[in-house]
Amino acid sequence: MKNSSISFFFVLFYSFWSMAQIPSRLQNYNSLINQAEVAICDSNYSIAFEHYTKAFDLLEYPFAQDICNASICSIMIRDFQSTLQLSQRLVLKGCELEFFYKSSYKEFRKDKIKWSLFIKKYPFLRKEFLKNMTKI
Repeated sequence: MKNSSISFFFVLFYSFWSMAQIPSRLQNYNSLINQAEVAICDSNYSIAFEHYTKAFDLLEYPFAQDICNASICSIMIRDFQSTLQLSQRLVLKGCELEFFYKSSYKEFRKDKIKWSLFIKKYPFLRKEFLKNMTKI
């Protein structure tokens, strides 16, 4: 009986502790996103990209607009591997192929290897997005 009471107390404590961490993580996420946006205003894209990367580690599902901004920063610093990964995440969030034909993605499209990888994987990612949408 005593062991089950201790176990129950531990589970209860851990549950409350986990829930208390959510607002803290969200506050840290928002703070890092804000810092990234300030860095963009200063045209410091590498610092902005670092802030976005740290922020994305805090949330399982970051906001699409933040992923988009991070992808633009990765283009500006010519980190097309990151652009590829972020663009794939955007497709899973609902962005269609036409979105990536905007002028802000022009340099990414010039990287023929990364762009062709993206184009090759796009149909699968789009299907995943649509499949997940039907579950909602």
